[in-house]
Amino acid sequence: MRFHIIGSGPIGGLVAFHLRRYLRPKDLVSLIHRDHQHCDLAIQKGGNIQVESNRIVRVASGFFHETFDSFVDDSIRKSRIDSLIIATKAQHTLSILRQLLPRLTPSSTIVLMQNGMGVYEETVEKLFTDPANRPHFVVAVNTHGAWLKGALNVVHAGQGAIKLGIMPDGRGRDFEANPTQDNPLYPGALPTINHLQLRDISTLATDSAEENHYRSLRNTISVLSSLEALNVEWRPIHEVEMAMRVKLVVNSFVNTMTAIMGCRNGNLLASSHGYRILEQVCQEAHNVFKAQWEAERRQQDVEDTSLVTDTLFPPALEPRLLENECKRVIDVTKNNISSTLQDVRAKRGTEMKYITGYLMDLAEKYQVEVPTHKLLWEMLELRRSIPFGALL
Repeated sequence: MRFHIIGSGPIGGLVAFHLRRYLRPKDLVSLIHRDHQHCDLAIQKGGNIQVESNRIVRVASGFFHETFDSFVDDSIRKSRIDSLIIATKAQHTLSILRQLLPRLTPSSTIVLMQNGMGVYEETVEKLFTDPANRPHFVVAVNTHGAWLKGALNVVHAGQGAIKLGIMPDGRGRDFEANPTQDNPLYPGALPTINHLQLRDISTLATDSAEENHYRSLRNTISVLSSLEALNVEWRPIHEVEMAMRVKLVVNSFVNTMTAIMGCRNGNLLASSHGYRILEQVCQEAHNVFKAQWEAERRQQDVEDTSLVTDTLFPPALEPRLLENECKRVIDVTKNNISSTLQDVRAKRGTEMKYITGYLMDLAEKYQVEVPTHKLLWEMLELRRSIPFGALL
């Protein structure tokens, strides 16, 4: 089994660390660096990843290091990529995949472990237009808190979880055909999905071309789901996308506001003004998702209207619950400096196109007014154009 990871930031480093410690020594874990300078720096430091948690420092070794255009070890030169984990900022995804196209096949698996939404749709629209010949895609939503103390030196500051969801298959295979179910909590209750079955991805019973096509996908889900220290779980795609929407709303408020105000997360709710802006952001996001849900329901041919999931708008996207989740995250991360504020201070591009921008695009599509989101977007762009510390 071969894993390639792009993005040596806190989350990419954390996942790479636990992958290397879980896999057999003969299984390859390769870190793809964006340039020779970062690659050389990693090698000079021993090529290891160090993770600190609760003041305990552990080290994982045995990584390969490469760049997009050259490889440190000739034995892996131009090797096919079986499983690719992308843990960079969302705006870099297209460029990364364009450079790696010669090494990707329809049997490769790509895991998008990033903030925001819309990356998958943009990628298949511009790079993999033929559903039958595109790689397998897995989307992930992460709630771990981590930051970099130095190159390949990760501090795992907050325990969370990672949910994985497999995007629909271009060849029509149903990856969620036979889930096991929890027992109902009370008579008449609908059963809930507990565990999906790897055999629905591939049985591995034969060495046929069809089964081999899904081998990397099965292995990727199996291995990642075994990383108990990161609480990784494969869940139904609709559940993962729901979690992504909730996180999108949190980030649309926290990341945008902290970048504009130049403050830590916990300062956002220091007065009633912050609470009022939060209420408006959550109400507008709810309106957008509600309009999308209603439009999609009108397009569906619903055969059984008795199913709760078919007749009720998801409670997690109600304004009050969105507000509560934002408050919870702000409280847990009150001392953090958001990644968007760090990007603005460093004069780097931000990933807000895939967060606030994604919500604004949905609003335009479904003709929903989102004046607060538009104002915050314009203020963020203005903030980016004014150097921090600028004086009159």
